[in-house]
Amino acid sequence: MIFLANKTINISSNNFVCKLSKQLHTKLGYSGTLDPFASGALLCACKKHTKLFRFLALDTKKYQACIWFGASSPSLDNENISLSDERRPSLDEINNAFLTLQGQINYIPPIFSAKKINGIRAYKLARENKEVKFKESTMFVKAKILNYNYPFLSFELECSKGAYVRSYAQKICEFLNIKGTLSALRRLSEGAFSEFKEYDAYLSVALKECFYSKDKSDILLGKKLDLNDFNVREDGFYKIDLGDYFAILKVQNNSIFYELNRIEKC
Repeated sequence: MIFLANKTINISSNNFVCKLSKQLHTKLGYSGTLDPFASGALLCACKKHTKLFRFLALDTKKYQACIWFGASSPSLDNENISLSDERRPSLDEINNAFLTLQGQINYIPPIFSAKKINGIRAYKLARENKEVKFKESTMFVKAKILNYNYPFLSFELECSKGAYVRSYAQKICEFLNIKGTLSALRRLSEGAFSEFKEYDAYLSVALKECFYSKDKSDILLGKKLDLNDFNVREDGFYKIDLGDYFAILKVQNNSIFYELNRIEKC
């Protein structure tokens, strides 16, 4: 079972999934952590299918977000807000900012984030008022304005995996020379997963299909396999249909290895 859940606001991704696990009476895992103040698409799976996450097409994510001009927050979101009088940027200025900040841009990740520093989450260090320094990173973005009604600016953002919408909002504010923070954030999609529904585990794996010419029970039993018995032999990962189960194998240097040799489809 792999499905997209609609996370609510004001709860951590972990606590949300724990509550969902109790409701569904099964242990769940998730991919692509959402900040507590954010809502929307959170990819979940029963524990036996979380091992498939790294084979799913999750590189591009889409969000709707809102910037609150004149507000500021240490965490760049809607917590611990302080207000200040700021000039009112024109729509032309904002359009210019969005036209400029497209494609690959450099940014600094938020200090209140789940990124680790020497094995410790950055937000834990920040909450203890300890110094948090990140190197400059890059992200690829495609953004468009949805609505502007000062002091609120809503926009849609497609971005590469690992990007921070809070950081993009700060780039916009810096370009406009104005204080602002992200007041709302909703994820619309995570990679190829864009609707709140259940997905077929086998069809969701973004791998090329391969065929084994001998008895498929060899794979289910974890036997040693001969690469010559497969129709595709180039280096890479492949999936093989075994009926109620499927397998993921790795080809490398003219040899074949088990990555996952028995995954139940349902």
